[in-house]
Amino acid sequence: MRRTPIVAILILLTAAMFVSMPELSTQQTESARLDVALSKQNYSVDETVVVIYRITNLSNSLICFPPPAVDCYSISGELAATATPPKGVSRPNVSRGCAADRFVDRDAGFDIDHHWIKLAPLQTYEIKRESHSIRLMGAGRWLVEAGYVPMREDTQSLYQSGLKERGCTLLPELHSTKVRVLVHIHSLTNESG
Repeated sequence: MRRTPIVAILILLTAAMFVSMPELSTQQTESARLDVALSKQNYSVDETVVVIYRITNLSNSLICFPPPAVDCYSISGELAATATPPKGVSRPNVSRGCAADRFVDRDAGFDIDHHWIKLAPLQTYEIKRESHSIRLMGAGRWLVEAGYVPMREDTQSLYQSGLKERGCTLLPELHSTKVRVLVHIHSLTNESG
């Protein structure tokens, strides 16, 4: 009978460990966050969308990354936004035949020191650009989200020793939460009245 309380305590401790483990693993893997916002909440059909990207360092170490291309493939990394149309509106075809490969400096340390973005813990990098990948073709509520694709692995290898010397961690792949935008049909009668 004395064993029953000990067995019950062991079962409870084991269960508590399994319940808290997913929380710990989620916290450990989130070293940075990507937020996306639009310059305004309401747009007219076919109006140009201006996107604001914010990357925040959530880790306790320095994060370093080369300036990413926006809406354009690059070996240095890319930021891009996409929009999901409301029901009944077909997804627009957006051509993305663009490449923004930049010259990789032969001296990796110089490149990191003079060209790369460096974020200390809780610092934020923000960039605001017109989107070439979002086309609001119909009225309704659209959902906009963004992603960051890090620099190519074969390019990363050129910078490994320089990053280590500076105590830098590379920025991982990131995905933002979705934001809503209201798109309406622009009416000429509203302008004249």
